[in-house]
Amino acid sequence: EKRFLISIPQRQMLPNNPLFLELIIKQCIQLFLSHKEFTVILSNSNDLKISLATQLASRYGNLVSLETFPKNKHSILVASYDWWIKNQFSFQSPDLMIIPLLPIPDITDPINEKTISYHFQNSKDWFRDFLLPETINILDKAVLPLRKNAGQLVILDGRVSNRQWGKELLNKIQPSKVVKQK
Repeated sequence: EKRFLISIPQRQMLPNNPLFLELIIKQCIQLFLSHKEFTVILSNSNDLKISLATQLASRYGNLVSLETFPKNKHSILVASYDWWIKNQFSFQSPDLMIIPLLPIPDITDPINEKTISYHFQNSKDWFRDFLLPETINILDKAVLPLRKNAGQLVILDGRVSNRQWGKELLNKIQPSKVVKQK
């Protein structure tokens, strides 16, 4: 396994900021312009995923695909984590992977609600004991192709820099080198 680069731009917005989507779209355009190789953008938010695919397709046309197999090796694939993890071995390894939102499990999902309730009732830290390990597990599977070609992962979710658990998450995604961008 090769080391891959994790880039974390400084002063990223948190996902609940009303300007988050606008900033994410601008950053994805800039990142693709500087790379122009196979790029994967992952999000479990359907609204974000569709908005990104639509905005990028209006600029790059058929180079953009939404959970379909791209036709060009210099393309942008926008997908959910599940879709990508199931299909990632059908593609060349991406040179660039962009994560606008971390894959933190949905707390309103009935199974997750029950697990969180169990942790809460037993005075356990439901985020650190359940949600964070699940997030790390999903990320670890998603970045597997980057380990093959020493690609680059860019995390645009401001929580990775602004929350104490962000360092723990980054330390678990190995082998990698973290670079904070200005």
